[in-house]
Amino acid sequence: MIVNNPDDCYRALGLVHQTWRCVPDQLEDFISNPKPNGYRSIHTTVIGPGNVRVEIQIRTEDMDRIAENGVAAHWRYKNESYGFDEETAANAGLDAREATRSLLEIAEHGGEAGEFLEHAKLEMYSDHVFAFTPKGTLIPLPQGATPLDFAYAVHSGVGDRCTGAKINGVEKPLRTVLRNGDVVEILTGDRVAPVPGYEALTKTGRAKAAQRRLDRHAKRDEFERLGRDLVAHALHRYGHQLAETALKQAAETLGKHDEEELFIAVGEGLIKASAVAVAAFPGLKEKVRKDEGRRPMELEKAKLYVRGSDLTPGVALHFAECCTPIPGDRIIGVQTPGKGIVIHTIDCETLASLEDSGGEWIDLAWTPTALNKTLAVGRIVATVENKRGVLAELCSIIAENQGDILNLRLATRTVDFFDMIFDIEVADARHLVNILAAMRASKSVKEAERVKG
Repeated sequence: MIVNNPDDCYRALGLVHQTWRCVPDQLEDFISNPKPNGYRSIHTTVIGPGNVRVEIQIRTEDMDRIAENGVAAHWRYKNESYGFDEETAANAGLDAREATRSLLEIAEHGGEAGEFLEHAKLEMYSDHVFAFTPKGTLIPLPQGATPLDFAYAVHSGVGDRCTGAKINGVEKPLRTVLRNGDVVEILTGDRVAPVPGYEALTKTGRAKAAQRRLDRHAKRDEFERLGRDLVAHALHRYGHQLAETALKQAAETLGKHDEEELFIAVGEGLIKASAVAVAAFPGLKEKVRKDEGRRPMELEKAKLYVRGSDLTPGVALHFAECCTPIPGDRIIGVQTPGKGIVIHTIDCETLASLEDSGGEWIDLAWTPTALNKTLAVGRIVATVENKRGVLAELCSIIAENQGDILNLRLATRTVDFFDMIFDIEVADARHLVNILAAMRASKSVKEAERVKG
């Protein structure tokens, strides 16, 4: 139904509902709450003649033009020049600049063509939810959007510093899916950084593009810091100091434009730190060659710290899944191209296979912060008697020793025994050893061991 103005839309709706019985929960008012792409109309479903359901859409001519032709319907040639017909758009309740603002932000931050397409598809085809800021501003979002999407819809600066959210006054995880009418307050911090696991926490192309940008910048910055540390360690090993070494010529020798690019390449594992030392001091070539022929463990290196430094686990530092290091373990890092440093325990069985990989080995240590204030996950496999109450007994032992069970599963089961695998949050390796000792002291436990990997 095409009517003259928005007031007539509501009058027509009243007449329709007086004439035919409406279907509950099938009324949608996109005039009061327009879709982000500018679509405005009233949708209702009624029981028509012959008990047949009929959907009726009510809108004005301007609204109909948007429905049929989209945003492009409101761009006009005026005075022989290409411009925006603001009057026509305003009459239709459409702000095309606002509708395209998110696409412009993707362009400004170097978004790829795929990100444009991803965002456009969501805008065109997704159903929407309507959430509100604490001050009552309406924020339309695609179905399935999360608080992180909401943050970027408010402002890119808010999204970049998002650390959490309150929904209807209650603090909720960022993975929470928003519903119509939710009032969302975004919690922010001082640091601009990507949110861990952002791919699963975002629905809109705008939020994904912004988080990918932050991720790229974070990796670049951390690889540079890591590379700088590695070069400093390599120079120190051979009696030189980074602060006293000019590396511009060394960078050019190794095919890099400047020191920053050189450090990034070293951090990514594309150039060895020892190669930088040789490029800066060619006389070291023979000494470096002899050192690299020895077992990596025998090298005397300054220690590079893991947690509590400028390097973030998961970006330039990665904990190996084969041995799952936790604070207190003796650890060593193996530089892996494209990933940075992968951290292993000193007794990891995988290390033997990595000796010929070409990656540099770096002696690592835990910071005092990691040893005293962080939590890690240790895995224990216990072989226990198959009898009633044994699970409750083990859980009680772990709780009494200040361990938190994060995951529990049954591995194998026989008539007399079964193996149970516990993932336990602990402070450090010693804490895990204490829990193991307590479990072994139980008469119900045949054996218990730490699992690495």
